[in-house]
Amino acid sequence: MRRVYKYMLAALVAVAVSGCIENDIPYPVIKLDILSFEAEGLKSPAVINPTEQRVSLELLETTDPRRVSVTGVSVSEGAQSDVSFPGLFDLRAPLYVTLSMYQEYEWVVTATQHIERYFHVEGQIGDSEIDVVNHIATAYVPMDTDMNNIKVTAIKLGPEEVTSYTPDPFSFTSYENTVHNVTVSYYGDIEEMWTLRVIP
Repeated sequence: MRRVYKYMLAALVAVAVSGCIENDIPYPVIKLDILSFEAEGLKSPAVINPTEQRVSLELLETTDPRRVSVTGVSVSEGAQSDVSFPGLFDLRAPLYVTLSMYQEYEWVVTATQHIERYFHVEGQIGDSEIDVVNHIATAYVPMDTDMNNIKVTAIKLGPEEVTSYTPDPFSFTSYENTVHNVTVSYYGDIEEMWTLRVIP
């Protein structure tokens, strides 16, 4: 009988000890990356920087940055993204993407877009000044220029191929003590009022 009690006591001690063991084995550290990023309207392929956890996009002039179509994104195996791809995204501001598995890694997607703008008139001196913030385009001509007979030779104040002007800036000929306003429209619903100046 005493031997039975010994066995029972040993079993109880073993159960008690096993109940105190904690599962403190740490999760493995697995770096989670964006492996590929594809979108429509890019000037060049996306640049992925795993060190900075950043995806950099350069948009064509014709691409509306408010509605960038992301067509495909691949990530590290097993990683979950808090942003659903594909889809349309407003990339005027950075897009933050969190990848998670055992740990979380925050990535950022940024987009840049360069729109070439110019305003040229016949007999112009030097380069024009294009004030993108205040929407003013200024050309300079010699002092003896007939300011009532100015000919606009080239103008581009919005994205190529998708920009319209009202009224036609080529119709303006007199800049004698005056400026001209033109509405520049692009991407279907963006309108900017630009001021055209010719200064002797």
